[in-house]
Amino acid sequence: MSEISKILDQLYTNFLLRDIVAKIIPGLLLATSFILLLIDKNPIDFEWLEDVHPFAGIAFLYGFGMMLGMLCQFIGYRCLGIKIYVWPKDGRGDEVEASLEKAIAFAKTTTCRPKLARKRERLVILKEMAGNYSVVCFLTVIFIIVRVFLNCLGALPESSGSAFAEEHNRCYYLVLGAVTCILLCLILCKQNHLLAEEQRLWEEKVSS
Repeated sequence: MSEISKILDQLYTNFLLRDIVAKIIPGLLLATSFILLLIDKNPIDFEWLEDVHPFAGIAFLYGFGMMLGMLCQFIGYRCLGIKIYVWPKDGRGDEVEASLEKAIAFAKTTTCRPKLARKRERLVILKEMAGNYSVVCFLTVIFIIVRVFLNCLGALPESSGSAFAEEHNRCYYLVLGAVTCILLCLILCKQNHLLAEEQRLWEEKVSS
């Protein structure tokens, strides 16, 4: 059990777990959504990947997913009101400085209590996951809107009614998917705010 506990501590303290579940996976989901919705009529040839070394492929996926995950976080923070910093700005600085000061105070308080530090890190990971996944849902809705528009344009030159009927059925499922993504986006955005508040209260109670 002690070895398992050490492994969990390393996952949390080295931010590896946060990178994977809160940035890389959302980034790869965003890329998958883009490929499936916007490049379905011109599929990408992935046969060249067979000649790529596995470690090089993993490194590429890690970096590519991280890049898109950071993009999701930026869009969420700047455009959708996603919470990253949980402490409001005070008289001495902005919310970034206030949150950093509280994080440092929390780290000093929990130096000898790794379970408390792990609990806070779990809240941070869940908060970032909820925020980034909500952005993925939001951007997927945009991709669906573009896909529906392109489908309508593709059906216009056709004179037969079957083409319009086929596109109508496809658009129906796309709209259903868009509604689902909108609901998920709203729910995950709300969850992000709730987790941010829980993280703030946790830091406040433990540090005091």
